[in-house]
Amino acid sequence: FGGLDLYYRQVDRAASSFQTTNIGVKPRATFQMGDDTRVGLSYQLSWDEIRDPAANASDIIVDDLGGALTSAVGLTLTHDRRNSKVDPSAGFILSFSQDLAGLGGDSNYSKSVAKGKIFAGLFDESVILSAEAEAGALFSLDGDPTRVTDRFFLGGSTLRGFTASSVGPRDFVDETDDALGGNFYGVGRLEASFPIGFAKEAGIFGGVFLDAGSVWGLDNTAGTMGVVDDAPHLRASAGLSLFWATPIGPLEFSYAFPFIYEDSDEIQQFSVNVGTRF
Repeated sequence: FGGLDLYYRQVDRAASSFQTTNIGVKPRATFQMGDDTRVGLSYQLSWDEIRDPAANASDIIVDDLGGALTSAVGLTLTHDRRNSKVDPSAGFILSFSQDLAGLGGDSNYSKSVAKGKIFAGLFDESVILSAEAEAGALFSLDGDPTRVTDRFFLGGSTLRGFTASSVGPRDFVDETDDALGGNFYGVGRLEASFPIGFAKEAGIFGGVFLDAGSVWGLDNTAGTMGVVDDAPHLRASAGLSLFWATPIGPLEFSYAFPFIYEDSDEIQQFSVNVGTRF
């Protein structure tokens, strides 16, 4: 099966002092390779513009200003051995994706992401445990520094307890403290989900979680005020979740307590995300 994504996005980067406009088209197709394995192929053609920086924006962001045409092919390999695609209580899922930009256009990079998640049920599957790990790497193929819009960020739903896209190297310029993203990231998540007194049909469950991860690595560390620290500093949080399968879609309410963080990190203890129980 296949599909076609058409998009136009304007984003105000809350953790950084610039805005972006993204216009693109992305046809994709997925092929089943046996009972548990599938392969996805895609092509992306997009115009990605970095614009409207603050007066005191990081020099690293200023160097990226303007638009870039991206022409990229992608491949995703997924091996799924879960006992349910919707409500798993056993098994695992593994995936690896590879994007290669440089078939024309202005962007030239290789971007890889690997993910794995395992599930186990306890007490007649009333309690579901899950453990998840993922990592990514971005490499420039033409010797130029990677752009901030292509780099990895953590925060929000990807690392609970921290503001979206705020974790990673920063350039400490006046009051902006621009988040710059990183060429590498790694994150792990442990979670337990359990009933909290409602009938199963109500679709309401509780949960506890532990998230830990880091974003690091820049090709250009010459910040406005000196060399930017792009080392892999660990962040971690623990917290409580409430999952609710509402008529408009599944919601996750989380309250996190960060216990390993940098002084410059933007803490966000309460968050609401759209997503399944797992």
